[in-house]
Amino acid sequence: MDNTISYEEAAALVANPPSLAPRPNFTNLRNLRRHIQRALQRLSCPQSNILGWAGLIMARPMYGLLTKTPFRLPTDPGPVAIYYPPPVQIIDAQGAPVLDAAGFPTYHVQPTIARAEQATIDAQFRRAKNYYDSYLNIRRAVFNILDDNIDDAFKVSNDPALVGWNPSMEIIEIMEQMTTTYGRPTPTALLQNDTLFRSPYSPIDAPEVLFRRIEDCQEIMTLGDDPYTPMQLLNNAIRLLLGCGLYQRNFDEWDRKPAADKVWINLKPFIQDAYQRRLNATGNTSGQHGYVQNAFAVLEESDEDEDADVE
Repeated sequence: MDNTISYEEAAALVANPPSLAPRPNFTNLRNLRRHIQRALQRLSCPQSNILGWAGLIMARPMYGLLTKTPFRLPTDPGPVAIYYPPPVQIIDAQGAPVLDAAGFPTYHVQPTIARAEQATIDAQFRRAKNYYDSYLNIRRAVFNILDDNIDDAFKVSNDPALVGWNPSMEIIEIMEQMTTTYGRPTPTALLQNDTLFRSPYSPIDAPEVLFRRIEDCQEIMTLGDDPYTPMQLLNNAIRLLLGCGLYQRNFDEWDRKPAADKVWINLKPFIQDAYQRRLNATGNTSGQHGYVQNAFAVLEESDEDEDADVE
């Protein structure tokens, strides 16, 4: 990172969280997590241009679903840059490697490094230091906002020797502890969520509406320790998209993709591009006014006419 995110910047974004009074439960804990997640998404992070630092508080399966990679905590690069000149193998006058007593090649460590290489190491160290310091500031801001707004009676330490939270706890540890104790959805809520997950998708809606709904449903199932598998997510989305009658031809192309490419994170832009092409083809960008379905129907009829002509 080229700059350090300050504590003040992070604290301002996560300020004014929703209350957990009178007692934490599934709904208010989920609202709290979403408040902080939205705030952290606005802070630049090398791991994701879209999610920013939200990985600090998002459930790990959800972050992995949206990025294909787990969120990794930054590591401390130390107080100063360290220079490691590459060792040079020692060669004799005939150009053969000089061996030690055990028969292994010997090396000479150079006492200095080139100025350009030193500048590169310095730049890498500064970015790593900014990254790590940003993480410390963001974590402290989120920890403080949670600590100030949640009653001590609901705080459980990760260390049996300590009472309540302590600053060494990661934010995700705190949220998972709170969710496990107070924030599990009920079996009835999970059943209702599954019904919503499988409910039809209206072609009048943009595909982003469907994707958000499915991701929200997955979040609830994850909090209930019963997440859908990646294949269940994918198959359900494809079934609903095919069921709306607009994307049959697009899925012919999807089916030809390598198996490794047929994942959730790739399906979203694939369908979004198809949707935008249809809007552009009709010169219509006002889908929310109810015109899209008719425009798409015209396109489907046009496609069928072309097929008939070919035959």
